[in-house]
Amino acid sequence: MNDNIKQDINFLEYPLWMQSAKKATGQIVKWKDADGYIFEAAGGVPSKVDILYLYYFMLESQKQNWNNNLILSRYQILKGCGVNPSKDKRARLKQCLEVWKRVTITFSGTFYTGQGYKSLEFGIIDKWGVRDDDNKLEIRLSPDWVEKIKTSDFFKYVSFNQMKALRSPLALRLYELLVKTFHQRTVWEIGVLRLAAKIPMTEKYVAHITPKVTAATKRIKEKTELNIKVRMIKQGRGKGKFIFTKADRQEASHQDEQDTVTVPAVPLEDILRQIPGQWRRDAADIAKEISQKDGTDDLEQCISFVNQAIDAGQEIKKGYGRYLRSVWNNGWHRQAAEAKAAEEQSKAAAKVERDRTFLESRRQMPDAILKIDADKGCAISRRVLEERQ
Repeated sequence: MNDNIKQDINFLEYPLWMQSAKKATGQIVKWKDADGYIFEAAGGVPSKVDILYLYYFMLESQKQNWNNNLILSRYQILKGCGVNPSKDKRARLKQCLEVWKRVTITFSGTFYTGQGYKSLEFGIIDKWGVRDDDNKLEIRLSPDWVEKIKTSDFFKYVSFNQMKALRSPLALRLYELLVKTFHQRTVWEIGVLRLAAKIPMTEKYVAHITPKVTAATKRIKEKTELNIKVRMIKQGRGKGKFIFTKADRQEASHQDEQDTVTVPAVPLEDILRQIPGQWRRDAADIAKEISQKDGTDDLEQCISFVNQAIDAGQEIKKGYGRYLRSVWNNGWHRQAAEAKAAEEQSKAAAKVERDRTFLESRRQMPDAILKIDADKGCAISRRVLEERQ
């Protein structure tokens, strides 16, 4: 089945959803960027779950010749999005429809058409309801929004299945930006803080942003056809820029054959032994599913997360398998790994700064004191003495 979705590049460049989505409070939430794009949501802000449902609605609309009035069953939507059609997931779908109905997108002279910029305003879902005769959902997408994508000359195709496979909110949002940015280029340079604002990310410091973006880029390369690499270059204290480069898959495969050393995968049976014995049978099916869809490395991270939660006093009221599935579905294990990497990077950066400060202080001291410190094993004092020779 063709899972490609036509999307206007403006809707990839500017966020239609947020990684850190606030729950429904009845208050209006606004997000503005420096150029004049305004994202306004009442009663909840769309999250990764919501954008995947929206992409599914777009896919169905385009398959039906750009029909903006969709008739879909809850089961059809949930299965299409790879979600278990349980009672709580059906309730979440209803919440998603309500969220999109209350979202307004405003472009104040920032909507690019290929020839110039326009000021436009869109809703996403005009209305939705449940039909009496067959209990199916009737969803009316905004005609203006659908028509703008349909007639756009400034667009890209995105793969719905590849976006589903990403799972990580940051990786999905970064994927949207990279698909748009590599429209007609192979290299993209952008300041670290500017990228974080464009996503947007809650992290404010280069040391915290870099490891998360690096991990997300690696995941995009593994899970999609977009073969992207990234490196960060420091540009002074607290500043830096990312350089993203794109290569063809054929080139990458040839390079991998030359450079990659194959590491044997850990057998599934050995990984299952990491689950406490009393829960091993309960978690076997979901563990195999995670392994088949995301690999044994992801499974090990999920199991490690659950085990650490249990050690910290977390009660597993509905069974190890249910909790393991929640960890996997929500990407908690990846968020924990990204947070740990950011913490380690921050500590490393702090140590570098302390060493630099210590070095500068030692450069102000006379040789006699430096020799005493050097005899006691101070490597920095020895370094300063060597500089003076």
